[in-house]
Amino acid sequence: MEVPRNRWTDGGWNDKLRQFLPLARWLLRGVKLDNPENPSADDLQRLYQAVSPKVFAEAIPYILEATGKNQKTLLRNMAQMWGQLGIGNPIPPRSLKEGRCDPSSLSGAVAIVVGGTVSWMRLRLDSTLRVQQAGAKFDKILMIGSNRICSSGADWRHPYIKGCFREGHEPTELEVLRQWVYGSGQVDSQFVFPHVPNPNGGATFTLEEQLRFLVNTKQWEKLVGGRKVFVATNGGNALYIPLHIRRVLGLDDIWFSQPASNLVHPVPEYWWPDDQDLMTTPSGIIRLWIELKANGCIE
Repeated sequence: MEVPRNRWTDGGWNDKLRQFLPLARWLLRGVKLDNPENPSADDLQRLYQAVSPKVFAEAIPYILEATGKNQKTLLRNMAQMWGQLGIGNPIPPRSLKEGRCDPSSLSGAVAIVVGGTVSWMRLRLDSTLRVQQAGAKFDKILMIGSNRICSSGADWRHPYIKGCFREGHEPTELEVLRQWVYGSGQVDSQFVFPHVPNPNGGATFTLEEQLRFLVNTKQWEKLVGGRKVFVATNGGNALYIPLHIRRVLGLDDIWFSQPASNLVHPVPEYWWPDDQDLMTTPSGIIRLWIELKANGCIE
């Protein structure tokens, strides 16, 4: 899949993602790649484990020592990589295989809003409704959240959690989505909350596990069938989500869009929907890389 030319840097995914390899190698701190020039799926999984936001933040001193850079230069280089990759730029509705599309061509499609931090869920819901306002009359909007309690620092930055809940009494992802949809007391049959039971022992189902449950219990066939599937992302670090959904469900194609994101570091004390923490970008890029490779978009 070629990088879209509409507000994206010209070029192919293979060339663009290779620009991230030097930083990825620094992050590994001794983890050996089987094929450094063209990482395998196993290599990419190891990279992903090595560049989670927490691990990345802890690895900064090692990276500075290995590269001889100061932190200001390293962060500036990361921002430049982000800009060269172009994954924070806005993407109007498009198909993976067919390119940009008229939103009205998605009429009758099924949209999916997936869980995550409160900020990300709100952006995904708002982006979905924006596409619908542009002409897409979705048959259904599937709301897929988990039983994760929204108590992380990222959740508490959002005004909805900060202004409506007390510490220790935070809602789950699914409860937040239900409150947004039904909070006014009105019932909108377009929004559907599929049945996915909570796992035993207080664990949390991954998105992949939730999707496979819907398939195995025949809910997917009943709710979606052969309709087009649309997934709005929350910005550059979640561009892998529609590709992940396509791979897990074995879909022939998938439609998606994303708003622009504003790369920042340090993150301001106040919340703004377009802000993307620079420290979380390595894990998002590697997740995208994994899904691009798994979906056959890059060699």
